[in-house]
Amino acid sequence: MSAPEASAIASFDGGLATVVVTGEIDYDTMPRLREVLGACFTGEPSRIGVDLSGVTFCDCAGLNVLLWARQQAHHAGIGFQVDGIRAPIVNRLFDIVGVSDLFRARSATGWRRSPDRRAGASE
Repeated sequence: MSAPEASAIASFDGGLATVVVTGEIDYDTMPRLREVLGACFTGEPSRIGVDLSGVTFCDCAGLNVLLWARQQAHHAGIGFQVDGIRAPIVNRLFDIVGVSDLFRARSATGWRRSPDRRAGASE
């Protein structure tokens, strides 16, 4: 069986790095997400926003990558937020594990997607 289709694409606009993720984030696809998120730190952004509006599934492996990125951002003094959680199964995972408040972005934060420069492409 082949891995589910997924993509993670980063774009940069000034101090904002935005990662747009689509598809399923699981054990098979999380290495790509970790690679793209890791590349965001090399640009030394002031904020990293992760858009999960196109994500249809996330398991604990995917959640661990997001937690890793949040921790890396915290240690580097970089803002980190996740937005666009639409899939009920992803909301449920975040609620059960108790990380919903860590990841849910407030509407007043003002980050937005930007197609400026791309640091990754879909697989």
